[in-house]
Amino acid sequence: MHSLAHLCLRPMTPDDYPRVRRLWEDHATETLTPDDSLHGVIAFLDRNPGLSVVVEDNDRLIATALCGDDGRAGYIRHLVVDPAYKEADLENAMLSVCIVKLKDLGINECHLFSPEGHRALKWFNTPRREVPFEGTILAAPPPRLASA
Repeated sequence: MHSLAHLCLRPMTPDDYPRVRRLWEDHATETLTPDDSLHGVIAFLDRNPGLSVVVEDNDRLIATALCGDDGRAGYIRHLVVDPAYKEADLENAMLSVCIVKLKDLGINECHLFSPEGHRALKWFNTPRREVPFEGTILAAPPPRLASA
């Protein structure tokens, strides 16, 4: 078990991309697409400033949540936690932060793109979670690109 004293949850920045990409490649539960390139992620972060988050243990990036909105609904993708840190319940912490940020923008609906059975779905379906969310919360499998 890891000590959780050094964990830091903070906004994702473009400088995080190499470590974010490595975490996604090693532990992602959804398919990476061309939009997950450096250019695509930086453009996403620019359009959605401060919404996406990472968690670090000292200097090691151990968790991510890519969060954005279209002005009407929020979207959370790449909710990924290094399996060595599953006991820390980081999915719930990141979801809570993202939902609060979306609520602050007046967003009352959120879509989580997550495979069936993902731990985060329990948070989305728990009526007594730490952060109340009055709007609609939908969980959907991540979209997949059609094979060529």
